[in-house]
Amino acid sequence: MTKQEGIKLKGFLSIVRQWKLAVHLLLHTRTFGVNNRWSVDFDSIFSSKNRGIRHIIGNYRAARLRATACGFLTREECRNLGWKSDI
Repeated sequence: MTKQEGIKLKGFLSIVRQWKLAVHLLLHTRTFGVNNRWSVDFDSIFSSKNRGIRHIIGNYRAARLRATACGFLTREECRNLGWKSDI
């Protein structure tokens, strides 16, 4: 296995471990996936009634920006996902 394949595998496994959070950020669900849980007692600040392909793409870009530029993910985690880290 090459280094590049190892990085892609780590990124895939990271997304699999946090799939509920990824669904929440992409689809802007109210309670599902908040803090990577099945349900919570409060509504998420990211929840929205607007759903569609254009919104999912925008949500992906916003989640990626928050994760990289704001430092929610380490440089190594960003590299594993194939993203450029701004931190």
